[in-house]
Amino acid sequence: MNLMQQSFTTDVETNIVAYFTGQFGSLEQLEEGRLFFWLNLPDTYLESPDQAIAGNVEPRTTATVMWSFENVPTGDVQIGVGARVEQHPVGALGSVNPAPSSDLKNCAFTVFVTPVEP
Repeated sequence: MNLMQQSFTTDVETNIVAYFTGQFGSLEQLEEGRLFFWLNLPDTYLESPDQAIAGNVEPRTTATVMWSFENVPTGDVQIGVGARVEQHPVGALGSVNPAPSSDLKNCAFTVFVTPVEP
């Protein structure tokens, strides 16, 4: 699921660093919140690896993740952050929720764009 995104145009090659902070609500112990960043260019689509946030017994689990995309060519850029909830990896003990879910609140998405030095 796409959570947040930003669009902009660059006229020089850039490095892009993205940060996302949010609170997963009711993420159970046998579930993981998964966050990933994506970058969409006219001829290319890239995704970061998933970053897993383990569930726990607390009603809210706060997570902050970041990723960088280096040497992004000039032109129109769309960058965003996506999320999903999955079962904890195989081997976890306990009962499994057949439909893992969570809500995300208090979210912030920040993108830094820096020109590449020639």
